Amino acid sequence: MKLPGLLLVVAGLLLAGCKEPRRTAERTLWEIGVPTLRQDAATFYKNLFAAPPARYFLPKPNQWPANFQRLNPLRVRAYPDGFALAIREKRGLEEGFYIIPLGMDSAPRESRSSHFQRLDDGLYWYAFTD
Repeated sequence: MKLPGLLLVVAGLLLAGCKEPRRTAERTLWEIGVPTLRQDAATFYKNLFAAPPARYFLPKPNQWPANFQRLNPLRVRAYPDGFALAIREKRGLEEGFYIIPLGMDSAPRESRSSHFQRLDDGLYWYAFTD
């Protein structure tokens, strides 16, 4: 195999490896089930936002619902309209699940630095950039 061909194969394998955290998290997500995860988010939301919130805050891992923990997020951000579970990050980019709690109908708003791909009712794959 010539060097350019070998480089293409290696580059392809590296890119495939970048998607692995998402695939693993999605497999776990489908085991849990979207309605169950959204119900957990609704309960967690009610408990966290008893007082008026800031723009967002970072609940401690020992506060996360068990099904959030099963997704193995790097961190969880609590926003007034839902939760961002960071599944992977690299320089200037964070990606993961954005969960709208059950009983809330708002959709996350895109901006210059935040993009959302709808996966299911109340569930999005997000990308936050710097």
